[in-house]
Amino acid sequence: MISKLITFYLLFYDNSVNLFSYADENKDKTMPTNIVVVRASHGIPMINYLKSVSAPLPYLLAQVALSEDLFENPDNLIPEHTLYALLENASLLLDMPDIGFKMTEQLSLDNYGTFGAEVMEKETLNDALLTFIATMGEQSNCPPFWLAQGDGCVWFCRIGSQGLKQGHWQVEQHVVSLMSELVRSYTSAKWTPPFVYFQTNTLKGIETANSLINTRINSNMPITAVCIPNTCLNSAKLT
Repeated sequence: MISKLITFYLLFYDNSVNLFSYADENKDKTMPTNIVVVRASHGIPMINYLKSVSAPLPYLLAQVALSEDLFENPDNLIPEHTLYALLENASLLLDMPDIGFKMTEQLSLDNYGTFGAEVMEKETLNDALLTFIATMGEQSNCPPFWLAQGDGCVWFCRIGSQGLKQGHWQVEQHVVSLMSELVRSYTSAKWTPPFVYFQTNTLKGIETANSLINTRINSNMPITAVCIPNTCLNSAKLT
């Protein structure tokens, strides 16, 4: 297992915490390793989706110096920037600006190996969120996710790896969809967040996102964040 290289910050139920304080304090900190990596189990759903839409997978993987056999062992470590680049290249080649939404909205956390299975074992959404945050450090040495209390809601936040430009928008699509799908698993298949923050200011393809219907979007923000009403937190997992 990857040792937890990052500090787990939990800003839960603390109304004094500014939503952006974690991002402001940590965006310039040097990571304790030279490269950000992620377990292959997080890339396997991407590989499977590209196959399902008949993308030229060997060509796309070669572009980013990856090969399919790297994803045969879900515990293999993959440089994060290569997955970012893979998703953007596929988006451009397939003329699919909403590829991150399309790929992730059809998935459950169960598709993400032992990490997803552990999250989805929890009885309530609150416990699932806390488990997601606490165990992500075993899956990647990227900056952590965290929770911050808002007005009648909790914000599910991440800052992500800073400085990565290629694939940033496609990965934000994926991350927001994944966060939303986690909530949907405990509330309703049609649940959408009332508010979402994106770090990017290019929102091409967002109009097709089923996970963001009637959601108020703010772009060019310092963090990525999904608003979850407090009333959802004790919801039990749907069967």
